This record gives sequence, C-alpha cells and structure tokens, in this order.
Amino acid sequence: MSKKQEKRKFYTNEHRNEHWTEEPKGRPIDFADKYTVDGEAGNVYNDKRRAAQHKAQRKKESRQKAIKIIVSSLVAVALLFGGYTAMDVHMIRQAEPAEKLLRQNSSDSNALSQISINVSSIMTESVSLDNSTMLTSVINDVHNFSANSVTFDAKREDGTIGYRSSLATIDTYGAVSDVGSDSVGSIKQLIDNDILPVARICCYKDNVLPLQNRDFAVTKGKKLYTDSNGNNYLNPNNEQVYNYILDIVRELKGYGVQVFVLYGCDLPSDISDKYNDGFKKLAKRLQSDLGGDVKLLKEVDVKVTGRDAESGNITNSAIDKEIKNFDKLSDNQIYYISTSLDTTRVYNHVANAGVERFIIAQ
Repeated sequence: MSKKQEKRKFYTNEHRNEHWTEEPKGRPIDFADKYTVDGEAGNVYNDKRRAAQHKAQRKKESRQKAIKIIVSSLVAVALLFGGYTAMDVHMIRQAEPAEKLLRQNSSDSNALSQISINVSSIMTESVSLDNSTMLTSVINDVHNFSANSVTFDAKREDGTIGYRSSLATIDTYGAVSDVGSDSVGSIKQLIDNDILPVARICCYKDNVLPLQNRDFAVTKGKKLYTDSNGNNYLNPNNEQVYNYILDIVRELKGYGVQVFVLYGCDLPSDISDKYNDGFKKLAKRLQSDLGGDVKLLKEVDVKVTGRDAESGNITNSAIDKEIKNFDKLSDNQIYYISTSLDTTRVYNHVANAGVERFIIAQ
C-alpha cells in the first residue's frame, strides 16, 4: 500500500461524531456574558442592561455594608452607654454621703454660711497631709468609717500651725510644726475623693506669737497673762491678731477648705470681760470679710467613756446613754468627741444615734 493510500486511510469517516477525548469541563466566565444574551450576540442594549444590573448589585452591597456599620455602631454605643451608666450608678452610690452633706436650711439663701450641713468626721494628724502613703491610709479610714470628712488642726492650742503656709507672719515667727509635705495637694486629693476637708483652728490660746511679740498678747500689768495651766493668749482686741486669724482662714479657703471649726474663742473668765472675745463676735466679722462661701462652726467639746455608773464596765448601753445626754447643737455648732475607746465603735454609736455634726478624735 502506498504512502498516499495509508494517509487517506488514517483520515476516514469511521469514527466521525464520536467523543474520543474527555468531555470538556469548565466554569462560567463573567465577562463572556456581554457577548451573548439568551444565545444571541450581545449589543448595546444588553451592555446597558448589564451595567444597570451591576450598578444595582453594587448599590445593594453598599446598602448591606452600611447597615452592618450602623448596627455595629449602635451596639458599640449601647455597650458604651451601659458602661457609663454602670459607672455613674457606682459613683452616685459612692458620692451619696457628700450629696447629703449640704442640706439647705433656708429658702432665702443658697450661701454656704446659711446652709445647715451634716459633718461626720474623723480627726487626723496634720502630718498625714503628705499626698502620699499616709493620706491614702486616711482616705481608706474615711471610707471604712463611712464618714464624709476629715478634720485636721490648722492652728493648734499651743499656737503652732499644722499646714504648709506661705503667710509672712507664720514664717517670721516659725510657727509651722509637724506638718505633711503637701498640704495643698492633700486637700485637693481629699476633695477629688469626695471627702470634705475641715480645718480646726484654736483662735486665741497661743504659746508662740505672744512670747515673741507682746503686741499680740493678752497682758496683766507689764507681764504676759498666763492661766493656771501656763498658757498665753492672743489679744482679741488687737487688729493684727484678727488679721492673723483671717489670713489663716483665707489662705486655707484658697486651698479648697470651706468648713472651719473654731475653738478657744473665749478667754479665761477672770479676764474675758475686758476683751471682745467669743465665737459670735469673731465669726460674725470673719463671715463678713470672707463672704458666704465658707461655713464657720463652733466646737462643742464632749467626752465618751462608755463606763457604766453601777458596774464600772464599758457597755454599749452606757455609750448610748452618754451620747443621748449631749447638749443639743445649734446650726452653727459641732461636737468634738474625745474618747479612749475604739474610735470605730464610738463612731458607729454616734452615727446610729442620728447625730448630724461630729468629729471623732482618734
């Protein structure tokens, strides 16, 4: 057989229209749609329709994406609002004592001086105003007591000053003693922790200034007046003495203190009739010069022993009886309670008795 015949035999019609290879497989190709529509060649109309369909699809996807963003935002806002609400509830509960602290007593005036305030306070040493470890301990004690304020000695009975002062008179006579390292920062920290700082001032009893400047002192003849306990006194009639007390209150007011407890305002009875002493006279003048945004309270000294008169034992009923027998306070007075008992125990009895203004001396 010739090569030409063999070639012709290879290309016979014997297996025509039979699938001698694997059946083709594939996947739709998006861009191919533009060439056919229902089996016919594409045209301008089909292109426009596809463009419209594509645009509608994109619009739908954009709308779904926007919805997801909005839903996510709403969930985030809800969570954030819920968190702030929970925090706000916590803060309100924690701040409740301070919110009850100032209770208006007169509808005619909103001045602090005209408002009856509730003060449940613990006494602390001035050295604790360090704005550090000791102050943190004081703040924890206040919270443990459920008190709402801290009282510190701004001017003590011996005439020394218990806070960091920049007053020239205090600096000149070296009156500052046993003070914390940061009085200003400590007062701010107390306020930030919803604790009311209260400054206690002994007004006329003073063993510092009279010894260095007789012009400040109460005298008896040519000598300094001295009481039976050896104490000297500032002269209530002296304008410099008044300005000295005024400057102390004014400086502490600038630090953030608004409530002041005054004591030692009365001279001994054997000389008091010769001087313009007394809480009422001093407070009236101070209030006039300082305005209505400070509260001046007169200290009323009381003592709790808790000792039963019959048995001699310390009992809860004896504590309650002593508290019940306290003299009733006026709106401008506060108890200063001295005790040798556990201060937490006494504090709880006083608070449960409904006493509105008191300082527990530790």
